[in-house]
Amino acid sequence: MRYISLPFLIVLILLTASFSLHAEEEPDAPSPADPGQQMEQMQTEGKSSDPFSTCYEDMFTERARRHCLLEQWEDAESTMKQAAEKEQRQTNALSKAPQRREAIRALSSSNMSFSAFRDSECRRRHIMNGLNTAKGYDTELACKIILTRLRTTMLQKL
Repeated sequence: MRYISLPFLIVLILLTASFSLHAEEEPDAPSPADPGQQMEQMQTEGKSSDPFSTCYEDMFTERARRHCLLEQWEDAESTMKQAAEKEQRQTNALSKAPQRREAIRALSSSNMSFSAFRDSECRRRHIMNGLNTAKGYDTELACKIILTRLRTTMLQKL
């Protein structure tokens, strides 16, 4: 397993804040300046930023909670893939071939780096909350949901 370095994490956080600050704002929906505000905005739009709140509030069995988290994970992953495909199409539309090739490589690298970071970070959280416990596994899923939703927001704001 490949681990992401602290400098990469810092760059990711700074890029997140930078994209939020420089994203084109729609008149009816101003973009929040930091990831925490983005998550709050997503929650008000009907997508809870805290998967535990959504899945643990009304689900009384471990199986029901796990099913709820897995559904949210699949939804978040699907939405991120759609945003990445849209970004890929926009990149392919660049008129200058050398820029297009470089932009495609950079987007692919960015997506792979994000996935590696997300998986490593969430695995770390799983281990910290108990490697062979339901809580540890649920923590890993919730982490993946949150980070995937944040990446989707970043891709959509580009």
